Amino acid sequence: MGLETDQRIEGGTVTVTVSGELDLFVGDQFGAALEAAEMTGAPLLQVDISGVPFLDSTCLGLLVGSAKRLNAGDRKIAITGAQPGVMKIFTMMGLTPVLDVRPAGESCG
Repeated sequence: MGLETDQRIEGGTVTVTVSGELDLFVGDQFGAALEAAEMTGAPLLQVDISGVPFLDSTCLGLLVGSAKRLNAGDRKIAITGAQPGVMKIFTMMGLTPVLDVRPAGESCG
């Protein structure tokens, strides 16, 4: 299954919706989607991962890097729609205190 991304801007939020497995093989594509969203200058980047059944350390690193860049500019990132298995990865890696990660069914804002 390939990676699909979609970007939309509404108010002060740019949302990147992602579908497919986030792993080493799609890291460049995912990183480019995050960078394009960052370039909009929106105060909030929401990454909707409700269509993501799996993510690896490559893509976790891309999310952390994006968060660092955004936080340095007084902007924020919210990761929404995490399925239980994906939420477990964020928790096990100790990233929930660092990243605003919300499980499926919990909205941002």
